[in-house]
Amino acid sequence: MSEFIGNVVWIDRREAKIFVVGSHEEKKLVIESRASIGHVQADYFAQVVGAIADVGGILLTGPGNTKFELKAFLDKHHPEMTANVYGVESLDDPRDDVLLDLARRFFSVRGHRRMHETEASARNPNT
Repeated sequence: MSEFIGNVVWIDRREAKIFVVGSHEEKKLVIESRASIGHVQADYFAQVVGAIADVGGILLTGPGNTKFELKAFLDKHHPEMTANVYGVESLDDPRDDVLLDLARRFFSVRGHRRMHETEASARNPNT
């Protein structure tokens, strides 16, 4: 994969789209909810968290409140990941090109790449 930039999650009550975004390519995963209308299952959030657990900076997006519910789930059940959530943004349009453009602009403006490299070299002085 090209140089790592960040992760973007678009989530609503029916599905989550997760992209691991590089400077020139990305990997996509779609997770479908089995929840009934009006309810979000904890196992749905657990699947999403499992997909983003080892990948660094995260941008949560989506319509409605599900993105905030996912953030609350992280805060309660995975507090070690809370620092990896760099933003929560409302976004109604779930098209892949829109999500990827937002992710690249979001992490570029915030210097995520430089922060990520600085943190890595601080953990491993031999890099």
